[in-house]
Amino acid sequence: MGIQILEPNTCIRGCCSSPSIPLHLPPSSYTLLSPIARGAESVVFEGTLDGMKLAVKKPILSTSEDINKFHKELQLLCYQIVINTPQCDVKQIEGLTAKALQYLHNLGIVHRDVKPANILLDKNLSPHLTHFGLAEYKNDFTRVSIENWKSSGKPTGGFHKKNMVGTLIYMAPEVLKKDLHTEKSDVYSFSVSINELLTGVVPYTDLRAEAQQQTIGRASRRSD
Repeated sequence: MGIQILEPNTCIRGCCSSPSIPLHLPPSSYTLLSPIARGAESVVFEGTLDGMKLAVKKPILSTSEDINKFHKELQLLCYQIVINTPQCDVKQIEGLTAKALQYLHNLGIVHRDVKPANILLDKNLSPHLTHFGLAEYKNDFTRVSIENWKSSGKPTGGFHKKNMVGTLIYMAPEVLKKDLHTEKSDVYSFSVSINELLTGVVPYTDLRAEAQQQTIGRASRRSD
């Protein structure tokens, strides 16, 4: 699309930079139209960029913690994996998404919300793993007290609610049992996502939310 990179190509804090991804756009180059989707952390608008229609994610930054998370996500988005795939089939989507996840894990990053909605396809049907708002560096988890984590009660308490993130039907059993997210948790979520891609069936859709959690937990105990 040939978007011009404005210098200095850094965020306002100076913690994010990229030699190839523009972090600033001239106001005249884009337009926000009507909202098309809303979530707890962002609103998605229909928009245009240099005349091309696209979806624009506008984060909701209500607190300083939200701003810190936004800059962390921006840092992750500045990493690039370039894989040329003119035509992608299901196996390629699976393989390339796995490579993207492996790339994050090699950097010491846990995604924590791998699911089909966060795997986007471009015009060549090449997959892109997105939405890093919940991603964390694994080293940050070592500072968390396992004892406090496991004794924090139900996921309505502040500490447990803050750390038990993700989407229930793709969440690994160990996370539901209050263990910390790891690369293995991401792999579990990835496996459930690929199963949905291959079968066209959303997991646990015949169960209520409370039963979903019980079913996943019981399945884990049986596998142990």
